Amino acid sequence: MPFVNKELPGLRIEKYDSSNNQVLSGITFRVWRDGELLDGYRTGELGEILLTDLQPGTYLVQEVAADDKHVLDGTPQQVELHAGDGIKPLIFYNARKPGIHLIKVDASDPSKVISDAKFSIRSVAGDYGPEEFVTDDNGEIDLSKLPVGVYVVTELSCPGYIVDEAQRIIQLDGNENAEFIFTNSIRPTLHLIKKSADGTPMEGVTFRIARVEDGTHYLDRTTDSNGEIIVSDLEPGVYSIVETATLEDHILGLREHHVELFPSKTSVITLENQKRPNLIIYKKDADTGESVPNTVFQVKAADGHSVNEVKTGVDGKGVLENLLPGIYEISEKSVPSAYLKDAEPQTVTLYPNKDRVVTFENHKKPTLTVNKVDSITGSPIKGAKFEVWYGSNNTTTGELNSLGTYFSDENGQFKLELLRDGWYKVTELEPAPGFTIKQPATQEFYLKGGENKVITYENVPKNAIIIEKYDSVTGEALPGCTFQLRYLAGTSGTGGTVIGEKVTGKNGTAMWTGLEPGAYVLEEVDPADG
Repeated sequence: MPFVNKELPGLRIEKYDSSNNQVLSGITFRVWRDGELLDGYRTGELGEILLTDLQPGTYLVQEVAADDKHVLDGTPQQVELHAGDGIKPLIFYNARKPGIHLIKVDASDPSKVISDAKFSIRSVAGDYGPEEFVTDDNGEIDLSKLPVGVYVVTELSCPGYIVDEAQRIIQLDGNENAEFIFTNSIRPTLHLIKKSADGTPMEGVTFRIARVEDGTHYLDRTTDSNGEIIVSDLEPGVYSIVETATLEDHILGLREHHVELFPSKTSVITLENQKRPNLIIYKKDADTGESVPNTVFQVKAADGHSVNEVKTGVDGKGVLENLLPGIYEISEKSVPSAYLKDAEPQTVTLYPNKDRVVTFENHKKPTLTVNKVDSITGSPIKGAKFEVWYGSNNTTTGELNSLGTYFSDENGQFKLELLRDGWYKVTELEPAPGFTIKQPATQEFYLKGGENKVITYENVPKNAIIIEKYDSVTGEALPGCTFQLRYLAGTSGTGGTVIGEKVTGKNGTAMWTGLEPGAYVLEEVDPADG
């Protein structure tokens, strides 16, 4: 009877990539026979583990370690091996570990990638992360060889962009390389334009900018040479804009402005400042229209407080700059000595963006010239005495104030300059020697500003008696004769008062001058010799 020996069985473990059926080397398996661990084995370059001359029995094969690119397939396979069965294959497949390809782009322009965006990635199962990654110059984060599972992707920061606060939950399965595109909107920009009322840009105006939701965090910014403030990288929302300082020749804007900022947009707000008005004061001569320098004006606001003083220059012009709009009273504080302070105060209203011009006129102080002349010849008379009184502008008071006594000079006059306007009275107190006062001795008149008044007084020369003495035979002048002159109080009744005696000179004449009107007696008291 023949005896037949059967060949011992064998086992071939084959390992493939499930995505492309390529063999996988370096994969570790454990093998059990009838519940007893035989050993651990690793696939070779052909992706196989070949076990021969095995004892018949029940074999259990389980993958216990995969390479770093593939997902471990821990599901065991079982096979019965009998003598004579030959080599039985067990085929195992591994899925490739999943990956994440994350791309970060601009929401308004998807062709524009965003670098330096930071993300946190972790698995829900806790077998990965959290790990932080930053997008590269291509706006990408490329992760591979991740454990299969559910992942949470959180954006942490993105310079210049609004962070996407929504977390992404991602399921990653074997052989999956998931691509995700994350979009971000650019943080909004505030563009503030500051102009004067005439449209010119204003440099140097300061604003306080604050998000209304959190007014404690604010930005103080000042306009540049173009009159602009540009603030980027802001959070969306409604912003408060308050002007805190402006140029000295403009009015501070007190109104609070609101502007809403939206993602990926630039919000533009244009604000205008009104110019402070200037007050221009001209001072002129009321009679000639010529400019009057060195006049000081006081300017008061409507509430009575003094704003400032201004003095006119050589052109008769004074300027107060950069006043606030409102009502102002302008009054003269002092004028040059040659002028009367006779301009009434003026009240004006100043409006924004508009200069105001006012003109004041002053009269020169009046002058008084008193002339003293001979009533017969019109020649000037020196030495007449006068008194001058000033009666003020108020004719109802009757007040008279003596300005002093004055004498006519060699030109027969005296002059009073820089007088006040008002009523005046001039009285001749004493005539010059050899003259008598011709009525009226008093003149009253009104002197107004800018007027040069000339008044004339006449003096009557006193009487004279001229004696001419001649020889009765020859007719020649006879010197040496003495005559007596007497003044009669009346035309008759007394011998009169002796005025004096005079002797005829070599021309046979003698003369009395400065005689008062009246009756006189002339008598020869001593004839000439012979």
